[in-house]
Amino acid sequence: MIQRAEDLRNKRQIYNQLEKEIKVLQADVIGVLDAEEQKTFRYETDDGRPVTMTRVQAEKMHVKEKGLKKALGAKAWNKVTKRVLDEDKLMAAIQDEVIDITTVAKHTEYIPNRPFVRFTVRSKTKASVAAQMRREGGG
Repeated sequence: MIQRAEDLRNKRQIYNQLEKEIKVLQADVIGVLDAEEQKTFRYETDDGRPVTMTRVQAEKMHVKEKGLKKALGAKAWNKVTKRVLDEDKLMAAIQDEVIDITTVAKHTEYIPNRPFVRFTVRSKTKASVAAQMRREGGG
């Protein structure tokens, strides 16, 4: 058990260091993609496998409840809350036109998540195999 615990501790240290290095490299790649106004970068590995790197950034909706509560008034607010805002009820009230979407929009902001890079490595295609064979003098 001691050996497993030590292995886990050591692997955790390596993992934490690699995670830091990955964050630095990822920020660097995102910076280059942003500077070049690109979202995707494609290349082939040495053995001919196509790789696609894509800048991904999600966002989430955040309703500023204090202002929305004031704008809606108590009656409408009570229809869309259970002590705190119930976003499902709010969306239903907007769809049913009980609440004006413009009012909600004035009290809503979208907060972007941290961007990350998604790697897609595909198996060799016939074309990439043929290209590799040509590079290696096979035709």
